[in-house]
Amino acid sequence: LARKFAREEIMPAAAALDASGEYPWELIRKAHALGLMNTHIGEAYGGMGLGALSSTFITEELAYACTGVNTAIEANSLAAAPVIIAGNEEQKATFLGRLTAEPCVASYCVTEPGAGSDVAALRTTAVRHGADGRWRINGSKMWITNAGHASWFFVLARTADADASTGEAFTAFLVDGATRGVSVGRKEANMGQRASDARGV
Repeated sequence: LARKFAREEIMPAAAALDASGEYPWELIRKAHALGLMNTHIGEAYGGMGLGALSSTFITEELAYACTGVNTAIEANSLAAAPVIIAGNEEQKATFLGRLTAEPCVASYCVTEPGAGSDVAALRTTAVRHGADGRWRINGSKMWITNAGHASWFFVLARTADADASTGEAFTAFLVDGATRGVSVGRKEANMGQRASDARGV
């Protein structure tokens, strides 16, 4: 199925999408309808519950046709993985369920302009604010896939003092894409990835 979709749907559109930089929503909707997205999400949350090997086979087939389209489709797995591993039931039902219920995308926000993917060097902070103790996140992320279209973001932020160990310094947050204060930058034109959507957040 993945090979057929790659050859009949993605491959004929790949060159035009790479040239224009248009986000491949039509292909995302079709991939979602066929069950080629979110394959690692468990059946309890509407997914197929496939293992890493089966998901890898699907990814390889889609990427063969266009790495940019595959990145747009597959980036959900990066955002969803921490929720699958460490989310509570409410978080899983809300955020994983959203990905399986409709064709939408999520973003994994860790990389920063001055830190790359060096987690220990991240500068984004989260502090409690106001009488209700809500978290306020301040900082910038960079090269975040699907950022311009994300329904929600996984965000890693520093919540402890600078002298805290790396293992204790950070907290993961799930942020709805419509949250006030979330802003995204311009779309990056990454070679071979122009059909995906990488931006600063």
